[in-house]
Amino acid sequence: MRNEKGFTMVEVLAALVIFSVAAVPATLAITRVAHNLKSADRVLAIQVAQDMLNMSLANPAECYPTERETLINGTKCRVVREITEGEARGLVVSVYRQKRRLAHLKGYVFTRE
Repeated sequence: MRNEKGFTMVEVLAALVIFSVAAVPATLAITRVAHNLKSADRVLAIQVAQDMLNMSLANPAECYPTERETLINGTKCRVVREITEGEARGLVVSVYRQKRRLAHLKGYVFTRE
C-alpha cells in the first residue's frame, strides 16, 4: 500500500474554486457597505454646507470668512466659508475631512445701490 502525503492538483484547484465562489460576493458586499458610508458622509457634509450658506445668505451683514469644526458621523470635519468681493459678493462653503473635500457649495449676494 502506498502512503500518500499532501494534496493532488485537482484537490487544490477545487479548493481554490470553492474559495473564489465564496470570496467574490463577500468582497462585493464589503465594498458596497464602504461606498454607502462614504455617500452618507457626503450627504451630511452637503447639509452642513447648505445650512452655513443659507445662514450667510439670510444675513448678509455677517458674511465674513470663517472656519470651524463639526462632527460628521463621529469624525471631525472642517467647515470653511470664503468670501469673494465684486458686484456680487460670492460665498463659498466647503466641508473637508482631513484634506479631502466632501462638499463645496457656492452662493451669491447681490447688493443694491
